[in-house]
Amino acid sequence: MSVALFPLTLTLSPKGRGNAPTAGLVAFTHGLPCLREGDARALPLPSGERAGVRGRSPLRQTGIQTLQARRLRREQTRAERALWQILRRRQLGGLKFRRQVPVGPYIADFYCAEARLVVEVDGGQHADTARDARRDTWMVGQGLTVLRFWNPEILGNPDGVGQAILDARGREQ
Repeated sequence: MSVALFPLTLTLSPKGRGNAPTAGLVAFTHGLPCLREGDARALPLPSGERAGVRGRSPLRQTGIQTLQARRLRREQTRAERALWQILRRRQLGGLKFRRQVPVGPYIADFYCAEARLVVEVDGGQHADTARDARRDTWMVGQGLTVLRFWNPEILGNPDGVGQAILDARGREQ
């Protein structure tokens, strides 16, 4: 069997497994030939990867969401900064919180993955909006617990807000 050498360009499929750029050429990833659709052979995956699974698909994020989340982290409100001082560095019950995290099609103000807990900080613009109701319904459908606190509540009673978050975690366990 003779092999003709052609310049190859590697293209990756949405799952990152690679595919041949044209019908007659074979691209290589990790030193192994990429499979065409319908090929029965299986390639070994790079260490740490699972076949076809990269996290929970409904909670994946897009590049636009990442940029938006970064902007929101830079431009926090006073109430968000106050709550972050309570939640950061596992200070509240040992829970690891992240701020302005893309969760599915939304960006959660604060998210604790181990407790599947979302904490939202609401100002006056959030007064009983239908968008917030849809957002909460979607998140609850994904198995997340959503807590909402008003800005004056966080600024006026931070200890009470922290206790409410701990109580919500206790109910879920």
